[in-house]
Amino acid sequence: MFSPSSSSSSSTVPVPPPSAGQQYLSAAMGPSRHRARKFCGVCGDAAKYACVRCGTAYCAIGCRDTHLETRCLRFA
Repeated sequence: MFSPSSSSSSSTVPVPPPSAGQQYLSAAMGPSRHRARKFCGVCGDAAKYACVRCGTAYCAIGCRDTHLETRCLRFA
């Protein structure tokens, strides 16, 4: 049988590790050192340009044309 030694017979109860939800809520990060990414409103690729009418981002001329024909919210 195992008999605990006198030095390890403390009355402290081990604390269970925090759950995943508790770890997620207590995590803290500073602001990103990179600028926010913009994605094309038509195909979802990285966007380089924005619509002058509504500000929606697009990546290429083909996506711009599709956006202007079907998705642009402001009609001039």
